[in-house]
Amino acid sequence: METSCLEKSFNAIEEASVTLESRSIIDRQFPDLTQTFSNHFVYEKTTDTKVKPTALKNSVNMPIIGIEGINQLKPDSPSGIAPKINKAYFAVGKCLYLWDYVNSNNISIYEEEDDIIGIGFAPPKPDVFNSEKICQLLIVSTLSFVKIIAISEHPTDGVRFHKTDMYTSTSGVNMKTILGTNNGRIFMLGNDGNVWELDYRQSEGWFTGKCSKRLHSPGLFSALFLSMNDPVIQLTVDETGRILYQLTAHSHIIITYLGKSGQGYQPIITYTKSQETARLMCPSLSSLDNFRIASIHPVSPYESRAYQLVAVTSSGHRLYYSYHKQGSNLKTEGIPSDLTLIHVRSPPSMIPGQISKALYKDGVMTLVYNNEQKQSIFTISPDLGKLTKSTAVGRPELVEFVDETTVPGSIIAIAESHCAEYQLNELSAHYTAPTRQLLVLTTCGLCVLAKQRPIDMLFGLVSGTYEDAAMRINHFREFLTHFGYSNSCAMSLGLVTSYNSNLYKTNSSASATSQIITTVTALLQELSGIPSDLSLHEQQYTSRHDGLALFLYRTIRSVWDKPFFSEVFIDGKLAYVNATKKTDLLDIQTILRNLIVFMQSYPTLFPKANVNAEEKSIKNMYELAVYVAEAIAFFVYLIDTGDIAFITQNLKAEFKEHLKTVSLRQLLTTSGRPLVRELTGSLIECTFRRQNYDTEYVISILQQNCGTFCDASVVLLHRATYDIYSARSAPSSQTKAILNNALNILQRIAGQIPASSLAEISKEFASQNYSVYGINIALTCAKARDPNNATNGLLKTGYTPNEATAELFKAKQPFYDVVFDLLLDVTNRVPDCTFNDLKKNAYAAAFNSQDIAFHYYIYEKFMNNGIDGELIKTSPAYLEEFLSRQPYSYKRLRLLAKYYKEHEEFEKAANVYIQLAQSQEVTNEERSQYLANASICARSVTAPAKQYEKYHLLQTVNQLDPTQNQ
Repeated sequence: METSCLEKSFNAIEEASVTLESRSIIDRQFPDLTQTFSNHFVYEKTTDTKVKPTALKNSVNMPIIGIEGINQLKPDSPSGIAPKINKAYFAVGKCLYLWDYVNSNNISIYEEEDDIIGIGFAPPKPDVFNSEKICQLLIVSTLSFVKIIAISEHPTDGVRFHKTDMYTSTSGVNMKTILGTNNGRIFMLGNDGNVWELDYRQSEGWFTGKCSKRLHSPGLFSALFLSMNDPVIQLTVDETGRILYQLTAHSHIIITYLGKSGQGYQPIITYTKSQETARLMCPSLSSLDNFRIASIHPVSPYESRAYQLVAVTSSGHRLYYSYHKQGSNLKTEGIPSDLTLIHVRSPPSMIPGQISKALYKDGVMTLVYNNEQKQSIFTISPDLGKLTKSTAVGRPELVEFVDETTVPGSIIAIAESHCAEYQLNELSAHYTAPTRQLLVLTTCGLCVLAKQRPIDMLFGLVSGTYEDAAMRINHFREFLTHFGYSNSCAMSLGLVTSYNSNLYKTNSSASATSQIITTVTALLQELSGIPSDLSLHEQQYTSRHDGLALFLYRTIRSVWDKPFFSEVFIDGKLAYVNATKKTDLLDIQTILRNLIVFMQSYPTLFPKANVNAEEKSIKNMYELAVYVAEAIAFFVYLIDTGDIAFITQNLKAEFKEHLKTVSLRQLLTTSGRPLVRELTGSLIECTFRRQNYDTEYVISILQQNCGTFCDASVVLLHRATYDIYSARSAPSSQTKAILNNALNILQRIAGQIPASSLAEISKEFASQNYSVYGINIALTCAKARDPNNATNGLLKTGYTPNEATAELFKAKQPFYDVVFDLLLDVTNRVPDCTFNDLKKNAYAAAFNSQDIAFHYYIYEKFMNNGIDGELIKTSPAYLEEFLSRQPYSYKRLRLLAKYYKEHEEFEKAANVYIQLAQSQEVTNEERSQYLANASICARSVTAPAKQYEKYHLLQTVNQLDPTQNQ
């Protein structure tokens, strides 16, 4: 860290955390699309390829043998894309073609005994297949059988297919659609219009084989009558695997609840009013007359919690449904209770007519339009810039971009690539995160359409070739105003902190070049003079400041507020392991380190001189970035040890309880910092045991892997603490030597010892009758934070310790408190001969300090705790100066009078007693007593040269109380 004082750094980190939290509201309040629903439909078409929401990124040609086969494909033949294994597939007669579109020349053909009717994929059941070896199941349905084929994937061997002995007869029902849930269940749609389920198990039963099928139907009559008159034509399941949706030929929708575990089958409702309700909601839309629903698409909670299903009609209308009754609690895990059409959105006018295929996911709709001349793909996606701006000024309005892409050949299938979880608010996406990609299988090959996020658009703009950086900025000024200055700054930082990745090879996965860094730097310089457009606070900051805060928040948010540990049972005992993936931590760490280097390389862009509120805040955020990056190094090493469960088991009970819910944010700020110290200590102790307590070697290992959290000072602190506690059980002849060695270690690292750790160490010293050692190290720690005793100068300018406003004093005060607690302890113990020496030595160790601020603070504590008499007995340095300084206080004057009397300075004592008697705070009885003491002290002045002063004192006492002279 840049600062030498730990406490000051922690304060900066906490202030930065608050800054990030306040700016993150722009993301946390990003609207649910339900808030944008209205009868006003706005669509816009983009022409500039650099800012188009969808762009054709790649085309892969299919091998000739595949093209020959796919051109024989019949309309009802199975075909599709399996993104999880990077395969496109289609069946022609008895032959199944599997094309590896990543390695474009690799195409495999498998032949069955009968014509292939259906193809599907599903994850394996973990209790049947070894999930470490088998990643997917391929289900092949022919005229006679339904078979299960296991798929494995190896980094060197690639994807391999393995035959199994799991198959069952079709019994004359052609299973044309096969759907797998994420729980491993397999549902099939037969040509009889019914839903079937394929089940499989490790071994045969008494009456069943390893594989069997069963019909899901509400009854025999329904199965025969409804399937003939209104057969099910589509099956789909939500991403949780709990809700199964069925679409019938008459555009009815059936909802089935599969249970919380995904293993049940409970029909909930059959919704038959889509056409009627849609016409009532939009009576002016003639296109809704007698429409047909072409497909249905479950909605993830990342898009909305208010609706769970979107249906797309053959003319491109979107119908939004909720399966919660109006006014009920919108819990994602709740059981569906109803189905209600809540919104209808008409298609853009530029779509020419009937569509042949549709895909909807996370707010983006893809439509395929066929005619004799061309095959077109229309993508419709939200305009995030206008969505964010409308949120800031009032009710958000949904404006959508419409893109048209023409591809060669006839379109066979469309699917979205398999990668990380997506989110609707792509303004918060980092440049290195995978982009959404639409895979389009045609009779010529595969086309890859990338969903361009705002940061991808910015990349296209800043990588343009213009005269100079200033000219380039002028070319994308419209982009800045559209998406907002602070968001643009955050995205700019996303570009300069990007790194090489092995993502799908498209232009948007390349690292920022030096030219881009030059342009982005010029852009950030421009933004440093533009006020922030967030308007979230009274203090006005620039877009550079708020953009930096947004970027930092978006970088760490995936782990910042989530539980960092999860409970497991090992050998029947409760333990804790990391809940956050190591790879996620390393990705964040790389981005943060790149940001740190960038900020260091451009100090004029990110000044840290504390000249004003903005510069101080930027410096705080820089320290937060450094601290989080170093914290991640610590936690990654904790994971790499392989002993994280053992290390957490060694924690104290109260810390183990805290592990259940603690987040990374809590671990790195005030509330969780003691837990981090415990984790650090447990890790160090574990490493010491492994290395046979070789201190230098342990320091080397830990400093190399997690230098900040386990640097030399932390390791030495742990070693010293260990030695102090071990001295309890050591032979008495060795105790002092062990404690001396520990004290020497602590004095070497005094500037890095936290006050809370020192308090525990000092108590242990005291318990072994070595309070002097605790006092010495506490004063050394205070000295390390103020080597020149600068607080002494503050006292001379009128600063008093009780105000506790100076930063230096605040850093030293906890260590002063440790010293006082030790002095109070030795003062309150039952005195004996040995103890008298202990007390004498402890007081001497404390009051030999040259730190005047310490003396003043301790004297005040003695007075407040009613043991000020000990000060009179001890007569430490600076006591008279402390008691006599202005402005006077009644308590200090009273003690000062005793001090002078005890030291036989009777003239001074008499003057102070007279001053006390004149105080407004005393009673008449107390006044008389003070004057009596003043008279006694005055009469005790015997020096010949002081007789005049004695006479004057007695005269003053007599005037105030004549009875004192009698």
